[in-house]
Amino acid sequence: MLSLYFLTSLFALFGIVLSYLFIFQVVQGRFIYAAFVVVFSFICVIAIKSALRKQWETA
Repeated sequence: MLSLYFLTSLFALFGIVLSYLFIFQVVQGRFIYAAFVVVFSFICVIAIKSALRKQWETA
């Protein structure tokens, strides 16, 4: 349960840092979208992997 809070906090901090960099025009908007797609894809892969593992354990 603690790791879920850590992951949520880390993702929120990542969003804050990227929005700060975008506001002060350190990075372009395309980089922000690409970074979020990569991180979101990583989270989706972990969730699907965990769900499939749970499904195999109950079968």
